[in-house]
Amino acid sequence: MRNFNHHLLRRGGDIVLFTSILLELIENFKGERSFRAPYYILQGKRSGQTIQDLHQLKLYPFFHLLPKLNVKEYDAYLQKLVKEELIVRKGESLILTSLGMEMRKNHPAPSLFGWKFKGNELIFGNRLNLIIQTLSHLSKRDRHFVPMIRDERIRQYVKVWIRNTYYQGVERNVLRELENVLTSAIFPPIERAIFVYRLSGKSVTSLTWSQLADKFHLTKYDVYIYYVMILQKLIHTIEKEQTKYPILVSISADLYTSKELTNSAQKTWELFQQGYVLHDIANKRRLKSSTIEDHFVEIASVYPDVMAFFLEDSKRLMGEKVLENVESFKLSALKPLLPTFSYFELRLLLTWKENGNGQTGSNT
Repeated sequence: MRNFNHHLLRRGGDIVLFTSILLELIENFKGERSFRAPYYILQGKRSGQTIQDLHQLKLYPFFHLLPKLNVKEYDAYLQKLVKEELIVRKGESLILTSLGMEMRKNHPAPSLFGWKFKGNELIFGNRLNLIIQTLSHLSKRDRHFVPMIRDERIRQYVKVWIRNTYYQGVERNVLRELENVLTSAIFPPIERAIFVYRLSGKSVTSLTWSQLADKFHLTKYDVYIYYVMILQKLIHTIEKEQTKYPILVSISADLYTSKELTNSAQKTWELFQQGYVLHDIANKRRLKSSTIEDHFVEIASVYPDVMAFFLEDSKRLMGEKVLENVESFKLSALKPLLPTFSYFELRLLLTWKENGNGQTGSNT
């Protein structure tokens, strides 16, 4: 599977995936958030502000895309974009230059499914990698090898999977399913190559991110993003065509989720549906009331009707009229205009607006 033509794998021009994604995020924030706001989206931070930004600005594709992104590396990359005159600092915020706007238009950010998978695609990738490594050794009657995946949860999963699934020739069927799905037109050569070079087996060692970056003349961020993209598309494809890929489905079935809430917000939502009010939920879960408020702002973005429990219609309508005539939706700018609103109520009001409800429509 490593027989690829490398000349097909180089990207033309200077634009790279990570740059295109940052330009997209910065443009969506429009100078309304700090320069770290894109970092929190990419890292998958579960804070109330980040989740609110995620829903209000529809930044779902990029959520949890780079969970291990180092903040110093992020800041250094921003400085690189400043030097390239793609972005400029505006106080604590960032905005695109005319060159940055042109670059964003000509090189749009890639299609991703960050919010849908929330990092589960990486679990799938690690499972698949270790299963292939294990089957490769077992096919050569070698039971003594060093697993390439260190995560103990992945190792335990694979042990159970092998025990329940293994039969003579299963490794050929796994590879056959992989080859069948990877030959689809939705997987360009560079994605297939990066995926294959991350696999390990008997006498075959996977390449590191840095080695792959050197091999394909990319940044390590771009290599990683390509890898995430193909994992997301793999899961999406095999879930749609389960009968064609039964083995791959067995590895990914418990990872695909249609839930639109984070796990913690989902627990709060379930308690609320059982009749618990905000402060009761905070006490029961031993969390701050502000954290539960964060959850309800997130819940309101998915289930708008929950607004009625926290904001009377008359007060909401008053807030909507004010929002019709404001230029900034920063909470600090809105508070003096709506002094009777708590910050929690303001955030609920903004969520209601961004969902296209009420008189004011959507701001996206």
